[in-house]
Amino acid sequence: MKIAASGSRCTRLALGGFAAAFAASAGLGSASCGPGVATPVPEPPTLRLDHVGPAGKDSTAQPATNGTHIYGLPGAAPVGAIVRVTNLDGKAPPSVANVVADGSFDVVLNVVSGQELRFDWLRGSERGAPQDAHFVVDAPTFHLEPSARFACVRLTPGFAVDFGITSLQTLVLGDDCAATVSLSGPRSRLGLPDFTLATALPLDVAPSGEAALSLSFRRSQTTAREDTLFFDVSNEGTIIRYPITLSAPASP
Repeated sequence: MKIAASGSRCTRLALGGFAAAFAASAGLGSASCGPGVATPVPEPPTLRLDHVGPAGKDSTAQPATNGTHIYGLPGAAPVGAIVRVTNLDGKAPPSVANVVADGSFDVVLNVVSGQELRFDWLRGSERGAPQDAHFVVDAPTFHLEPSARFACVRLTPGFAVDFGITSLQTLVLGDDCAATVSLSGPRSRLGLPDFTLATALPLDVAPSGEAALSLSFRRSQTTAREDTLFFDVSNEGTIIRYPITLSAPASP
């Protein structure tokens, strides 16, 4: 991935255990307007991170022998979807699992305590909004700690940007905070050359203001392409790493 600048550190906030309420990373709803009426398009169902964790008494899964076993209880994800779990602090492809008829799933991946995981799902043309959590070991088990995000920072279209129909996209960050928000330290998880952040960072956004980040895609392979853009968001002395999934389907 080509970026305009790099550098800066990252600080994480703790927000409670894996059973704590987890706010959706981004809303994907929109409106479709007909003559004289607006019909809301329903948002895709969400993956329930409060139903995800170590295998427990409700799990029928066997212990993982080559990685860590993460289990979704019944109702954790949309039936018929494919759940994907990406270790944002590694370079491995997403680990995937099928969601069975009761909404449960089993996924195995390599992860160590403190690393951040991104959960999302695919079902046909639907894609669930990413949800992020830190993997925290409290031996002999573990829990998921929902990733900190600034409630007063808005991202449009959200934490995922799709280049399915265009090679140019814009990610807009809005500052609803009481103070100026700063963006810095752009870098990518895999460093794919296909995706480019053209907007130079660091960049400051004043209260009630917005900043547009220009993103472009130039295919280097015919296969589906995906990377994660990271940048640090600073607000009143607190710095949080924000991950943005960038994706493009395989070439027809």
